[in-house]
Amino acid sequence: MRPFPDSVRKTFFVILAVLVAATAAPVLFLVRVEQSRDREAAVRAMENAVGLQVSHLDRWFERNMIEEVRTLAGLSSVRARDFQTMLDDFRTVIEGRADLASLTYIDARGYPVVDSDLGVMPATSLSFTDRTYFQAARRGEEAVSSILIDRVSGEPVIAFAVPLMREKSFDGLILGAVQLDHLAATISSHRFGQSGRFRLFNGSDLDLERFDLPSDASAGFDGEATRKKGSLLTETLDSSGKPAFLYVVPVSQGSLFVGGVLSLEEVRAGSRRIARATIAAILLLGGMGTGLFVLLSRRISRSLDVLATSLSSVKKGTYALLPEEGLSGLPEEIRGIARAANSLKKAVNASIDEIRERGIRDPLTGLHNRVFFDEELARLARGDRDPVTVVMCDINGLKLINDGLGHHWGDRLIEKAARILREAAGPDDIAARIGGDEFALILPQSGGDRERALEEQLKTRLRESQDDGDDIPLYMAWGIARGDAARRSLEEIVKDADERMYARKEQRRADTQKGILDIFLRRIRRRERRRISHMERCRAIMETFLIARPGIDDSFRERMARLASLHDIGFAGVDADLLGKRGSLTEEERRAVRSHPEIGYRIASAIPHLADLAEAILHHHQRWDGRGYPFRKTPLAGEAIPLESRVMSLVGAYEAMTGRTYASPRSHGEAVAEIRLCAGSQFDPRWAEAFARFLERWEPI
Repeated sequence: MRPFPDSVRKTFFVILAVLVAATAAPVLFLVRVEQSRDREAAVRAMENAVGLQVSHLDRWFERNMIEEVRTLAGLSSVRARDFQTMLDDFRTVIEGRADLASLTYIDARGYPVVDSDLGVMPATSLSFTDRTYFQAARRGEEAVSSILIDRVSGEPVIAFAVPLMREKSFDGLILGAVQLDHLAATISSHRFGQSGRFRLFNGSDLDLERFDLPSDASAGFDGEATRKKGSLLTETLDSSGKPAFLYVVPVSQGSLFVGGVLSLEEVRAGSRRIARATIAAILLLGGMGTGLFVLLSRRISRSLDVLATSLSSVKKGTYALLPEEGLSGLPEEIRGIARAANSLKKAVNASIDEIRERGIRDPLTGLHNRVFFDEELARLARGDRDPVTVVMCDINGLKLINDGLGHHWGDRLIEKAARILREAAGPDDIAARIGGDEFALILPQSGGDRERALEEQLKTRLRESQDDGDDIPLYMAWGIARGDAARRSLEEIVKDADERMYARKEQRRADTQKGILDIFLRRIRRRERRRISHMERCRAIMETFLIARPGIDDSFRERMARLASLHDIGFAGVDADLLGKRGSLTEEERRAVRSHPEIGYRIASAIPHLADLAEAILHHHQRWDGRGYPFRKTPLAGEAIPLESRVMSLVGAYEAMTGRTYASPRSHGEAVAEIRLCAGSQFDPRWAEAFARFLERWEPI
């Protein structure tokens, strides 16, 4: 066969090249169109995903942190400016929250007073009056700060400030600081698509996680300019150095930005796969392949439209999932992105539910909190569930228990009260802890029979709790009021119940204080019986001594007798293991035992008829030369020590030496000699000599 002439071959190759070019041109054009559509769809997906995160973060700021700080501002310890209890409340909240770095109370002058990290702070030159959030709080406005550096940890934080008002006047603020490291880790744990990741920026080209993007990744990212524009979309490099999209949106609070990084490989994966399949089809089937390519392109466009429509609903705050049956007809890549979006929506819904639940629950008792209580009152104010019964409850003597035995015992009483109210509440009733020692019950659609039954039920359960063998019985007062929200405001009904509760509380205040004081004495008697004998014998010696002392009035003699019988009441709050320990104590254990005058001081201060003994109890182990305890930076010495404490020190020392307090008691004469020997160092020299002369004439019991 003769070969084709060169001219024919050339013509054939020219025609073949033209046919190939004519066939390839539409393919390349369609691939280009699909790449553009993929890019637009990916950008929409990123905008919606980042918008979802920003919306979630804004909700988190408002519903979780601002509401939390508002709740703290309503605590009874904050309202009463009880700094020590306020510190304990702050630290209890911090322990239960991984995201809170610290809580601070700043007074109206701008000075920090209580800090969960630093404790109750002494007078300081540090002032917050120039802070924008302090100035906002002074105007009665809540505020969120820009990024700050925590004074203790040195880590970046954002502060939430809620003003405190007293009689419509500014009286300080509560400042809650959120750890940005925790917030950044939470943001980075979410994903979208196959490679999409979220990051938190501080507006200064710095990723808060410090390991996200290379140094040139955020080129052109100007925080102030971005906030003015509302967003920033740019091509950059991801952490592995590959091309990626970076989309940044500012958060409305705290000068923060949320960014989304999506690999360009993922964006282009679908179009590349389609291009390869289409080219193969064209080479094999020609025009049929081109037709199939066009049909497939339309199918992908419709799929992207479905996905974009679903994601755009996020901007409206709707997190409805795409149904699984609707995903089965989508291409694999689009289906993967859709399922990733569904996973993100599920995570957001779960987070919202968790935040909402934590926002309406008291962490110690599990009851509803003040926020939910107020919301429920607002719902019942419509009057569709009348009549409404409100029960306001208060634990009697909780501060006395906290001061005497410690807050762990107070927490046990709070949990016991919560258990009683939970058991007394019906399935439709609301039980809430609305303050440190305050509780409430709301009974919708309740009549007089239900009210009387509840009253009897509370009495029975309270009596049973006092007889259950627990070391500390519960004393609780309550008031009940009922009315129709359609006729009068629920606030008035709550006020009526509150007033009745306080009236009952006042009626039983003395009995409660006496009961708790008896509990303290029983605890001392049960753990260290000789301490009770010591105080009883001290009272007998004190009365005899002061009767024999000329010029002593009856009121002073009566006060000193009461002091002698209660001066060691603080031992009720000392660990029983330390009191019964054999052998020598460590320095820390010795300090714990020597804390009993301070515990006794707090107990006496909380009981009106013992308040006149508080200072004397506090200093009854103070020495004349100032080397006694409690430990102070500037200890009392000489006549600066209360007279009652100086006299009690003498009587207590003599009884301790001659009684059973020491392992080897001394004789009467040895004790008298020791008192004279220590006059001027341990004891007031004038009263020591007077007491020694009395002892020489006195016949010991």
